[in-house]
Amino acid sequence: MKIKIKAVKNGVLDTQYGNGNYENNSVSFPIKWEKVKNAKSYAITLVDKEATKAFGVPFIHWIIADLKKNKLDWDFSFREKDNILQFENSMTHFAKNHILDRVHKNALPGVFIGPFPIESDHNYELRVLALNVESILPKNFNKTSKPLFFDDFQNLIHNKVIDQGIYTFLYRTKFKVENGQIVPNNKSVEQLNAPLDKNQEFFYKNNIFEKINVRSSGIYQENGINYLNQEYVGKLENNFFVAKSMPLEFTSIKQAKSYVVALLGNAEVKTFATPTVFWVKTDIEPTLQETIIINSKEINEQFYSNNKKFHFINTFGSHFAPKIANMFNMSNEVFRFISNDYGLIKLPNISEPTGVYTLTVYALDQKIQFNERQDFDVITLGDVLNKMKNHVIAEGNLLFKIK
Repeated sequence: MKIKIKAVKNGVLDTQYGNGNYENNSVSFPIKWEKVKNAKSYAITLVDKEATKAFGVPFIHWIIADLKKNKLDWDFSFREKDNILQFENSMTHFAKNHILDRVHKNALPGVFIGPFPIESDHNYELRVLALNVESILPKNFNKTSKPLFFDDFQNLIHNKVIDQGIYTFLYRTKFKVENGQIVPNNKSVEQLNAPLDKNQEFFYKNNIFEKINVRSSGIYQENGINYLNQEYVGKLENNFFVAKSMPLEFTSIKQAKSYVVALLGNAEVKTFATPTVFWVKTDIEPTLQETIIINSKEINEQFYSNNKKFHFINTFGSHFAPKIANMFNMSNEVFRFISNDYGLIKLPNISEPTGVYTLTVYALDQKIQFNERQDFDVITLGDVLNKMKNHVIAEGNLLFKIK
């Protein structure tokens, strides 16, 4: 499905649509996409996964559904907010214990929130989903009765998506961090809108990609829903979380030089207002076999090492870890063993059974490299995704829940 955004030129979204340039940062840009045969409605998501560089978590900018037309006009989200179905963004005040408490104040819930990267320019992912129903809501559902979050959205579209399109763009920040403070970087509008080189316009190489078939022997089905066996959900032992990584199999892609795995979940979104990153695994080697196999391994004290050059951290290795641990009266040391590898856990009184987890496998046309330093460096999902840009040649997703 082809998507057109006039406000994106040479891979860069016009600076007017973010950086707090409008009151409440809520003016959405025009979008148009191809009609899909047999589609009865459409939905859109806009997510900043590179927000993990600053926050340790992705950021939800927009979720809208039950769209009957294949285009949206300027400021559609705010102008039509009383007449359309939108879900909570990551600045909602309806979250139980907002992880981004410094940035969510005075923001409008349930509408488009424009990009506002702080520490660097970010790449954003917009998806248009074609659905086989006119409304994803059950009959007689009162959408004003309670706020709806990302986990609700993923549950409501289950088995209803017949096609989707993906569109990525860069948005430049007008800020910088100086002596621990956020200050203007004084870039002109021309600098903020400067075009990218042709080979940097798209996240997916040439803006196309193959599909990877992803499976796990740790997954079982019940009533048409994938569930992960409890064996691969971390647990507390002697005041530390330990885990056993889920086994994976996925189809080998010709021309792939390496693979990357990312595991995100939204079981905590009603508390944090953001998805959670549980696993970032890079430099998975290609083989001559038709299937790539990643075996399960124990993530515990014996596995843990401080001697690694790079720590590919999940949300529990970020600076928000102490706040998360404090929510259930523990120290962030509880995450020590799982913070830089597979860390899929259920947080006490936080993780919701409605949560949907998305494991994504990316095939790349090269290995991604990070410059070594004398001391170890922390690498986030956002850092990895930034390095992957224009090198992704295939993608596959495996969605599941945890009982």
